[in-house]
Amino acid sequence: MLDTIFNANLLTNELSYFFIFLLSTLESIPIIGLLLPGNFVILTAGFLSKTQENLNITLVILISITGYLTGGITTFLIAKRFGDALLYKLSKKYNFSLKMYENIS
Repeated sequence: MLDTIFNANLLTNELSYFFIFLLSTLESIPIIGLLLPGNFVILTAGFLSKTQENLNITLVILISITGYLTGGITTFLIAKRFGDALLYKLSKKYNFSLKMYENIS
């Protein structure tokens, strides 16, 4: 399946780079990252850039790093905005104490 995503005959190079960025971004978001194998995508893109010569390895590395950073920043901003409310809601639902959290903040 990934071979068809990164295949130069089916998609342009730019679209392949977009998929690398998108999957590495989604992989670094905690809940979605459990479902997407981001490291496998990056390894496959690196392998295909070496064997098929349709992807530039430098661009693959830069785009994947940018994707991981984008996902991390997105996760931080979501947690900053909704983190406390979500934590209190889950503590009531699952009946756990927030003593350790209250000492930190």
